[in-house]
Amino acid sequence: MDAGVLSEAELGIIGSGLFITYAVGKFTNGFLADRSNIRKFLAAGLLVSALMNLILGFTTSFIVFSVLWAVNGWAQSMGAAPCVVGLSRWFGNRERGTFYGLWSSSHNIGEAITFIVTAVIVATLGWQ
Repeated sequence: MDAGVLSEAELGIIGSGLFITYAVGKFTNGFLADRSNIRKFLAAGLLVSALMNLILGFTTSFIVFSVLWAVNGWAQSMGAAPCVVGLSRWFGNRERGTFYGLWSSSHNIGEAITFIVTAVIVATLGWQ
């Protein structure tokens, strides 16, 4: 925004495109993951997401940004469904809930650890 490349409204539209395609993708990719090789499905999502992030660094066009972020949202949504399918295949009914709980909370736990480590680094070394 400071460079004048994108406005606040454009960034909002781009963010909405990401979250909408992510939500729709999580729903539809669940069906696809049930019927596919989950290793290849997850790897394809990671590859497409990495490529979209790489290409994003080479563009300043609002339309291109919007499309790339939407595709990136879809690709990122290809991660959750194969993980759930994998959990259901690897663990029996008695242990599945425990492992699913650990898996689904791992993002929040990792984020909390990141906040704590960042705060310690900033407090020790200073912001600059």
